[in-house]
Amino acid sequence: MTSDSVTEQASAGLDALTPAELELITRLNAAYRLRHGFPFIICVPRHTKREILDAFRDRTGNTTGAELAEAIAQITVITGRRLRALVHDGTRP
Repeated sequence: MTSDSVTEQASAGLDALTPAELELITRLNAAYRLRHGFPFIICVPRHTKREILDAFRDRTGNTTGAELAEAIAQITVITGRRLRALVHDGTRP
């Protein structure tokens, strides 16, 4: 992961998961990747830990086409946030 990703994940508490939460995210991520063939992508700073877990569950059931579109939309949001931070104040998000 990039340093931006690590910082963003910490903002939602994903750096301080309980063992049960870590096991759940690992399991959800594996199920998502198995179904869709690519990793789960979400703009973490826009969500709470609970919302991220719910999105994992909800989005795993989507069609792969819908998830590809959602992944691209999430990447667009993530990239926009990072670029705005660099342009506006020279810091990382």
